[in-house]
Amino acid sequence: MLAVKINDPWLEEHLAAVAREQGKSRTALVRDLVADYLEDLEDYAECERRMADLKAGRSRVYTSEEVERELDLAH
Repeated sequence: MLAVKINDPWLEEHLAAVAREQGKSRTALVRDLVADYLEDLEDYAECERRMADLKAGRSRVYTSEEVERELDLAH
């Protein structure tokens, strides 16, 4: 279990307002926000890895035409 104390009146007011608008408790809203943020961090890390692979020549970018031709999808 994690407890978070918010000492910023502006942030607390906005958190409460958004929670009301979404019909959630503040706790549920913060839980959802943290989960979304962690997913975004994972996505960002994956992008960083893939960009490093591109820069190092371990992978390449394909055009849509190349993909269509390789998969025999051209019409």
